[in-house]
Formats: sequence, structure tokens, C-alpha cells
Amino acid sequence: TDMLERLCLFPSLDVLEIKKNCHVLLAEKVLSNIANLSSLELRGGGRQRIESLKLVKQPESSLSIDGCNSLPTDMLERLCLFPTLQRVELIFVDNITTLRGMSCAACLKRLIVSFCKNLRELPEDIYQFQALEDLMIRSCRRIDSFGYPNPKNSFGQKSLLKSLKQFTVSWCNELTRLPVEMFESCTSLRELNLSYCRILVGFGYLTGLREVTIGPFSDDSVIEFDWAGLASSSSLRHVSLSGMRDTKSLPHQLQNSTTITSLSLLFFAAIEALPDWLGNLASLEELILFDCQKLEYLPSVDAMERLKLRRLKIRYCPLLERRCTLESGSEWPKISNIPEREIDRATSANEALSSDSAETL
Repeated sequence: TDMLERLCLFPSLDVLEIKKNCHVLLAEKVLSNIANLSSLELRGGGRQRIESLKLVKQPESSLSIDGCNSLPTDMLERLCLFPTLQRVELIFVDNITTLRGMSCAACLKRLIVSFCKNLRELPEDIYQFQALEDLMIRSCRRIDSFGYPNPKNSFGQKSLLKSLKQFTVSWCNELTRLPVEMFESCTSLRELNLSYCRILVGFGYLTGLREVTIGPFSDDSVIEFDWAGLASSSSLRHVSLSGMRDTKSLPHQLQNSTTITSLSLLFFAAIEALPDWLGNLASLEELILFDCQKLEYLPSVDAMERLKLRRLKIRYCPLLERRCTLESGSEWPKISNIPEREIDRATSANEALSSDSAETL
């Protein structure tokens, strides 16, 4: 500990790395003695041990905690001691149940929280993280809400999360809805990924969104989902939707998104034919179909001609692939004029993996 207390004598120190046998109290000592933290990585070990503690001087400050189940939760509350912190990653930190006391809003640009299975609450003032550009919450299955913006915040309602560009929420099964106010102020948001949040029923209006990934949807959840937020974006270019084993239809509301140039449809396992209203997507240049096991038919010839596709990719759709056989397939006339065609003959993703394994052997 004496050595750690004397670290202030080395203002030009670039790298400090302590491997193995790093007790959690040692990490606390570092946090309390190094005021100009630039990068801290904590990687998990035993119950009270941290396998690797590493300080690296970088242009942007960062904190990464991976697998430290015994990390004291109040350590996160002390992040306010590092006002220049720009990046925080928390991965497999099982003992943390709340981040309410975490406050490092001034400069934080990236916040990633993954596989924290007991986490229930996000930072209380997350809506005031004015510099935040990338927010990712993955496999935190007990989070059921993002809370609501405080109307008395010092930045004003229209300035909430104003710098946010990428927002990902996946495998958060208890999450139902994201506050409309959150999206109304996210004028910089370009990429939105809402995946495997089983009871999520919608999001707010997004005027500047360019890329969205959502799903999987069942036939019932397609009906219940509020698509108004998606249809509201006049700048939307890339959409990726995923279905389930029993999903027989696509969301018809999608036909109102006439600005999209790329559409990916994944795992719509029960759908047999693509609807003709796809022809309304006048800007669509790329169509990707992945693992739609019962899909046999593309939209009608007239609808396909209205699409003006430049690229078609079909993978693991065995029935459709046979119908798209060069010259002889019944669907061939619909795709013969598409400049770029990529059709995979494997019947399923599992078959492809088995084939790759055999070749390796």
C-alpha cells in the first residue's frame, strides 16, 4: 500500500499493471490515491480477488470491470472523483443491484453494462449524461424500466441525452417501454438496437434515426407493438427485423417506411410468401432473407419490378432457394434483373456449421 500511496510521485506514469492475486481492497486503494485515472481494467478472479488490475494512460479515460463479483458497489458511486472519465464498461458484475449513485455525467461518452444479472436500476441521473454517445445494456434481465427524466433537471427537457448516437438494449426480458421523452430529445440518435426484449411494446418518435434492429416478433407481438416511432423517421435507411418459429406475417406498418434502402428479415420461420406491399418501399436497394425455413415466394412480379433492387441475399431459405434456380426456378423471372444475387444452397444454419466442421476435419 505504501507504493500505491507514492504513485503521485510519478506524474508521467503511463502504464501500471498488477496481475493475479489483486485483492479488491487493493483496487479500492488505487481508486482513492490516483486522482488522474486514465484507464482502469478490473478482470475477475476468485471471490475476493481480481485477476488483473491495469492502468493505462490513454487520450480518453476509461474504466472496465469484468467478472469482479465481490466488487464493493460503493466503488461505482466514487466515479464522480474522476470527472474526465469517458468510457465505463461493467461486465459480469453479479453483486451489483443498482447504479443509482453512479455519477460521472460530465464527460462520459460510452456506457456499457452487460451480463449483470442482479442489476435492477440504472444511474438516477442518466438523462443528464450530456456527452453520452453510446449506451449499451445487454443481458441485464431484471431491469424493467429506464426511469423517467426529471422535469426539474438543469439542462431542460429538449437537451436530454442530446449527444446519444448509438443505443442498444438486448436480452432485457422485463423491460416494457422506453420513455417517449427520452427519444424526443435524442436528435443525434442514428443507430437503435432493441433485441430479445420479449415484452417491449414500442418506443417514441425518432426523427434522425438511420439504422434500427428490432425483434424477435411473434404474430401477436407484431400487432401489439407500437410502430409509430419507426414510421416517424424520415432519415431511416437500414431496418433489420427478426421473427420466431411461429411468425407467419410481416408487420404491415413497415410499408410506411418508404425511405429505407436496406431491409433484413431474419428467422421468420413460418412465413410462406412475402407480401406485395413490399413493392411500396420505393427506395429499397438491398433485401436480405435469412433462415426463413418455410418461405417459398417473393412478392409478385409487379411488386418486384417496383422495388428496383440492386442486391438480393438469400441464406438458409431452402424452399425459396430452389424456386430461384437459374433459368428454371418459378421465382427466377422476379430476380433475373437484380445486378447482385447471393443465394446460399445450405438448408439451415446448422447444416452450414456441420459442413464447415467436416471441411475442417
